[in-house]
Amino acid sequence: MSRQITFASNKENQRYILDNMIMIFQILTRILIFKIKSNGSYRNTLLNKIFL
Repeated sequence: MSRQITFASNKENQRYILDNMIMIFQILTRILIFKIKSNGSYRNTLLNKIFL
């Protein structure tokens, strides 16, 4: 019984870690897009249109 509980908590921990990784990835891509925006060369604005 206790093994099943620890297994479930491990599964929830994995899901929590995955959610955090996705969140961090989204934040990093937003920072990247912001840096591309603030740079302002033609190639970067083109990347901008692809991202947004």
